[in-house]
Amino acid sequence: MVEKGRLATREVELTRDPAKALVRVEAAGVSAGDGELLQGRFYNQPKFPFVSGYDLVGTVVEGPLAGQRVAAMPRTGSWSSLVQLDPATLVPVPDGLDPADAVALVTNGVTALRMIELAKVRAGQTVLVHGASGGVGMLLTQLAVQRGASVVGTASPAKHEAVRALGATPVDYHGEVRVAADVIFDHLGGKHLVASYGLLNRGGTVVAYGNDSGDKTSGPPILPFLVIAGRVAVWQARRVLGLGRGRRAYLFNVKPDKQFAEDLGTVFASGIRVPVVRYPLKEAETALREHLGRKITGKPVLIP
Repeated sequence: MVEKGRLATREVELTRDPAKALVRVEAAGVSAGDGELLQGRFYNQPKFPFVSGYDLVGTVVEGPLAGQRVAAMPRTGSWSSLVQLDPATLVPVPDGLDPADAVALVTNGVTALRMIELAKVRAGQTVLVHGASGGVGMLLTQLAVQRGASVVGTASPAKHEAVRALGATPVDYHGEVRVAADVIFDHLGGKHLVASYGLLNRGGTVVAYGNDSGDKTSGPPILPFLVIAGRVAVWQARRVLGLGRGRRAYLFNVKPDKQFAEDLGTVFASGIRVPVVRYPLKEAETALREHLGRKITGKPVLIP
């Protein structure tokens, strides 16, 4: 249970809804968004108290799809032992895929796939992935390599071998990045996004998908994203007017829409994977702290 500024474990009686599938959670993801939710700084902030957790994998124990292992992206509520979900939002998980490995592909995998398609990544391009050792960054890197692109990935020196193992050239994110790229994926926003746009080749594309820089403690939570959206709109207008060297810019946010199940199925079948670090559900605070402190390579996952 998330109370403002703190996490607490609570036992709550569940009122059964027979129209929904009762899912025993086997793995739940931890993301930067959970940190923003904890502080009341998420752009779509629910009221306190609430249960955090963007995505999950579990087995349906009662109701529609009983006995099936499924994945879902409810956006809150996943940090539980049992959840009730609309069966229409559930995606079958392939046999043999570990629940923790699978949940690392749910939100992050669909995010990566859709951004790769949005940017039209193709063979022969140079692709710059910021945060290439993170949960989304590692998947972006693998998908771009699969499409025949040359990938450069920023990461701390301690994580360079992990980035290199994905088929990318690692670069220390602490220093100034000087890579002329056809496509750039930027999760930082702020001035960093402006710098990314400046690195684009003629006709290149930058995709912004987060705001992991700057002050997150004051002002409306939506403000940093409005700033990014404003910049993207200006850059797109410059392109239309012939002033931006043909460069494109997009702001991306994944949604569990009608296409989600098909896209997640594509991700599961693609063979891309992310290393996971498992924590007991009761250690959610530790998992979140270590994730936000960039101490993890890959994806932190909670195991109820």
